[in-house]
Amino acid sequence: MAEEKKKKKFSFKILQDLCMDCATCWHECQYEGGSGAIGVVYNGVSSFEIDDGTCIACGRCFRACPVNAIERTKNA
Repeated sequence: MAEEKKKKKFSFKILQDLCMDCATCWHECQYEGGSGAIGVVYNGVSSFEIDDGTCIACGRCFRACPVNAIERTKNA
């Protein structure tokens, strides 16, 4: 029997229109015990995005964002 992946209680998304590209979320995710799920995406301009597949839903980025640009959504 295949091992079932544990369901996350919350999902997180960076709201690009509010994000000021300070990299606080990235730093928390990379170096403070997070999963390294936040990366920089270049689409003409750089922006930060959360990889849902890598994210462990620890909420460090959500709590660290100084401008509340990370949305937390409760999963069903």
